[in-house]
Amino acid sequence: LPVPVVGQDAKLAKKEADNQARLAIANAAARSLSLGETDDLNELIRWGKLLAASGMFNDVTGPAQAIVKVLYGRELGLSPMESLTGIYFFSNKLVLSAGTMAGLVKKSGKYDYRIKHLDNKRCELEFFQKSIRDGDVHLTSLGVSVFTMEDAQLAGIVKGANWLKYPRNMLFARALSNGFKWFCQDLAQGGAYVAGEIDGDGTPIDAEFIMDPR
Repeated sequence: LPVPVVGQDAKLAKKEADNQARLAIANAAARSLSLGETDDLNELIRWGKLLAASGMFNDVTGPAQAIVKVLYGRELGLSPMESLTGIYFFSNKLVLSAGTMAGLVKKSGKYDYRIKHLDNKRCELEFFQKSIRDGDVHLTSLGVSVFTMEDAQLAGIVKGANWLKYPRNMLFARALSNGFKWFCQDLAQGGAYVAGEIDGDGTPIDAEFIMDPR
């Protein structure tokens, strides 16, 4: 006979079941939008309500925000689920996750980047423009984006657990977003900031810009 789940185990089981149900709703809505790419307002509102009700996206407080994410992501070539998980609302602006920016660069077919240096004190990324000549891919350097822990400290943004636990990740995100703005702006459609890059007064925080690393 099956052993009945009681106490804490029952709570965990219910929580997991609830999470799975919410994820199923979100995935169903995203698949429908991805397949139909509907522009019908009533249809968008219907799916926006489902996405908001799923509870899977903590910055989505209502249908309108879910719809805005999906529509903006569509302009960037993202699927609805990529848009909902990789685009955020911050300080009344749309911002992209560092992973989303990196993905846009890599799959653009036009740009690429390489990590030249990355540790807990400094990140240096070199950005390239891609071209095809005689059937081969050629990379032309566009410049280097550098962000250091000193830059972060001067800007007053070294706060919160992430800067203490994952300094390399945070430095990479800043160096990437700066390079994205400087060299790949046509991919951004106006949303070239990562979450946390916009200060409390809405001012973007930039780092050192080196046009020619050689």
